[in-house]
Amino acid sequence: MLKLLAPLLSFVTLLSGTVFAGEPHPPLKVGDLVHLDLIGDAARTYARVNRLSLDNAASPIPVLSMYTIVRSVEDDSTISIEHQRESVIDGKRYLCTMTGTFPANAIHHEPVLDLSPSATPTDSFDNTTKVLGHNLRLRITDFSVFPKLKLQRWQLVEELDG
Repeated sequence: MLKLLAPLLSFVTLLSGTVFAGEPHPPLKVGDLVHLDLIGDAARTYARVNRLSLDNAASPIPVLSMYTIVRSVEDDSTISIEHQRESVIDGKRYLCTMTGTFPANAIHHEPVLDLSPSATPTDSFDNTTKVLGHNLRLRITDFSVFPKLKLQRWQLVEELDG
């Protein structure tokens, strides 16, 4: 059942709006960090490629979180991201790369609120909490929803001293 709902969940997540609908967001730019959540089958695939253990009895649906970098922005409608993870498995070094192109609206802008005691309203609901900035977030439940996403593992054979 979860496999049938994963593409739908990915699509709904892709189309869902921001936390505060009327709030303008700064445009994405090259070098921005995007918090990436891999959920369900996407987390299992990433773990299999990287030989990670997902033994977590607390949650039946695995979730992996990491950061990616925006590598290019095309006309504010399409972005390219890149993630790299280096690991050592059985004494051999590997580099896992994940690159892909997404619609810019797949990136959610989540506000970072100022929750310091001096900034938090105490006496009325008329005061608004100050927004310090935005976290960029991308959630993927199924790699097949994004056909331009590539997940690859490379064995590092030699390192050059520079």
